[in-house]
Amino acid sequence: MGNKVVAIDNLTIDLLKSGKIDQAIMMHENRHGDPKIIEPFRRKTCSIDLLIGDLLLAGKLEAAIEVFERYSEAPEILNSFTRKTFFNRARTKLIPLMLTRSNQIDSTIAPVILRNQVTLAEMAGSTLTIAEALKKFDQAFDDASLIKLKNAGDSALTNAANAALGLFDIPLAIRITHLIHDQKCRTKLENSLENYFTVCRVADFDPNELPLAAQMIRQGNTKKINEQTVVVRVTPNIWNTLSKEIKFDTTNLPDGFVFAKHLKEQGYTVVLAPQLSLPGPSLHLPFSQEQKFPIAFVDSHKYSKRGKFVHYKSISNGYLQIERGGYSGWSEITAYPNSHNFESIDPEKAKSFSDTARLQIFGDNINRPKSFDGFGKFAVIPLQIPGDSVQRLSKFTFAEMIDNSIRFFASKGLNVVLRRHPQCQDREITDYLSRISKVDGVFISELSTRDLIYHSEAVALCNSSVGWDAILAHKPLFCFGLAEYSRAAYQVEEISDLEEIESMSKIVNTTRNDQLYYYFWNTQVTKGTKAALHKVSNLVNEILTEQKN
Repeated sequence: MGNKVVAIDNLTIDLLKSGKIDQAIMMHENRHGDPKIIEPFRRKTCSIDLLIGDLLLAGKLEAAIEVFERYSEAPEILNSFTRKTFFNRARTKLIPLMLTRSNQIDSTIAPVILRNQVTLAEMAGSTLTIAEALKKFDQAFDDASLIKLKNAGDSALTNAANAALGLFDIPLAIRITHLIHDQKCRTKLENSLENYFTVCRVADFDPNELPLAAQMIRQGNTKKINEQTVVVRVTPNIWNTLSKEIKFDTTNLPDGFVFAKHLKEQGYTVVLAPQLSLPGPSLHLPFSQEQKFPIAFVDSHKYSKRGKFVHYKSISNGYLQIERGGYSGWSEITAYPNSHNFESIDPEKAKSFSDTARLQIFGDNINRPKSFDGFGKFAVIPLQIPGDSVQRLSKFTFAEMIDNSIRFFASKGLNVVLRRHPQCQDREITDYLSRISKVDGVFISELSTRDLIYHSEAVALCNSSVGWDAILAHKPLFCFGLAEYSRAAYQVEEISDLEEIESMSKIVNTTRNDQLYYYFWNTQVTKGTKAALHKVSNLVNEILTEQKN
């Protein structure tokens, strides 16, 4: 019976891909048909609703949207799109669906849903959609909607207040907080707000600056500067930090405030602006791109062409990647190779540094774990979360990468171990791994990714950060997308690049690996607040000086 259900589901998806939606619905009725529903119209409506639900569970967001728009339009079905779809790889398709039907969304969850649309719009880099989504968010707080929120209870009000904070609409968050009866929920929000005002005071910034800048974005207005200026973006993550302490430790300022305060103390004119999402492309909002005076931006987990932006990204405890390109394949090392000549580093110095790092990361136990015995000689493929923004730097789907890697490694006499990302809950990945695990020589493992890499014969991936472990372990690394380490990996741009390799050992240059590893961790990464402040200051000065010249 299970095989029949899977076959029906797969055929339903194939019919949808071919645009044969009526046939897909009929096929779905064969699986879910309810003999108690005799009336054809009601039976078809029931089948459509079930089909949409199953498509969403299977991660087929685009197909579910198409069925909804052509056959349903029921508000209760629309609300189902808000569940478990935010991390879908096609999540930006949600934006037009939700914005055009925002008045149909359940008013008790509309603030959270619309706040998510703002986030998705910024991740997509659409300034017009950001403004539209912010206006829809405002409309979710008219008098009638607020009454419904109050009637829905403190949980709905708390979620709405947090959504407002995430968009830096602090006056609205305060207004909603006053409506909450539960003392614990209200006190937590009040503490977050009090900590925010304290941080602004300590850093010497007007607490109204961020809400006013958010209002400018909402209205679609742009701002001109009248002197050299540094714009520091503050992310919504600040509220996670501020909510953890009843009285905030002012010696450890959160998020962008630590950079803003330091730059101000260095004599720069510094203004704050909200960053409504991460990751994604950098934006000038609410500032005009055309300025008469030099301007620099500092933002978090973003990328851009090498211009007016400094990007910082946390990569491990106390370590920040800080540069002008961004992260992954947008990094300057990859995007501007002529400016980053890591090959000139003394090989012995690079080897010494890498030897120490290898011991710290992999330890001194080089014996292969007994839990690996069933794998034989293997290559490992660490997977990423399907919605990970960096995967747009690859021309291959995850299935294309895996299928071709399995075929290639099999030709070299290697089994393959697939390691799913621990945070991945994608149903399509689940189904795919279930099918591929039946192939001879293919294993699905939850063992340590680091151990799998160390004891493997080779590694294939898109552009995950675990590629650095493969670089450090001197493994043949096949990279299907651009990454910071691409210049020391074997970059797969066409399938023929993979299939024409005769000897995997020849693609590894251990000296080059060590040089790149040394270069990245000593020039692009900082350890500790003092080093991070110094590097941000230097890059800001570099950007402003370039504009003066």
